[in-house]
Amino acid sequence: MLRTVLASLALLPLFALGCGDDHEHGGAGGHSHGGLSEACADIMEACHEKDTGDPGVINDCHTKAHDNAKECPTLKDQCVAACDAAPLVDAGAGGAG
Repeated sequence: MLRTVLASLALLPLFALGCGDDHEHGGAGGHSHGGLSEACADIMEACHEKDTGDPGVINDCHTKAHDNAKECPTLKDQCVAACDAAPLVDAGAGGAG
């Protein structure tokens, strides 16, 4: 268990580097997230500014969306609802973004 926690903590800076606000803003509807599927892009839109990096539904959804996971269409409604209900991450808190 401790190894899993330490390994997860070691990877956190990589997630922070990989998740900037450098998404393309020119796709359908004026907003695109690179090569993401529509469902993953919708999850990303809802969860991007809500993910603190702490384990849980929001982080799982955000991570799967970044990975363009095949589960995005199945998870979309649940993820978007959870992220819409969550507060924005305080920019000064250094959340996973």
